[in-house]
Amino acid sequence: LWVNAMERATCRSGLRHLTLMPLIQVCEGSWLRRVRAWCPLCYAYQKESGRPMYEPLIWSIRIVAFCPVHHTKLQEQCPRCHRGPLPVAGDAPPAYCPLCGGWLGSDDLFDEGEQQDRGDSYQLWCSEQICDVVYRLPSLNHHLDARAVSQTLHQVCERSPALSLSALAEITRTPRRSISMWLDGTTRPRVETLFRFCFALNVPLLDFLIGQIPDHIPALKERTIRARGRRIEASGHPRRAQALQD
Repeated sequence: LWVNAMERATCRSGLRHLTLMPLIQVCEGSWLRRVRAWCPLCYAYQKESGRPMYEPLIWSIRIVAFCPVHHTKLQEQCPRCHRGPLPVAGDAPPAYCPLCGGWLGSDDLFDEGEQQDRGDSYQLWCSEQICDVVYRLPSLNHHLDARAVSQTLHQVCERSPALSLSALAEITRTPRRSISMWLDGTTRPRVETLFRFCFALNVPLLDFLIGQIPDHIPALKERTIRARGRRIEASGHPRRAQALQD
């Protein structure tokens, strides 16, 4: 593998933690962007503070649409040539377009124009979750494989026996058939689907993948209480009781 070759060439170990290799079997589809993305304000800060210019790993991850620091939308088009640079293209240094050599950062660290689009709660949550994953992966003593989602879903079902798959599908806005196939290990969720699933449960992504979920997930507890209330109410109405069983 190229990671092993890089470790030998640089005499450094653990370079795989600078990639997404530990997550590659968890979901279907790619985690990576097809074009380069960046935060102009981050580049401006690096330049202003005299720090080395670099591209954080999280910018290359497709689900990250907003900068977790400045809460501004990541850019994918050079402001000078109006083209989208590829993730690996040319020999231009970080913060400069490999196609035209133009500066990709903001000209003003406090430019209000860069902060107009600040994203919604889900988009910002995704960025924060990726930061958490990248930070924790190097010290994670847990092997993630294709069974990760299935194993955690079994935990969820065991801790909430009164919760049906239909109710879980309703809470997370996920097709019931998809959840059933994840449970069986027949398929794996796509990256975007898994993020929305965890967001709906309000469970951190990495905690979900390693099975560290709380004993009581508020969203599931509230749905279970409502379901029990309907069953009690329907107990005196045969037609309602039959409808709940169907």
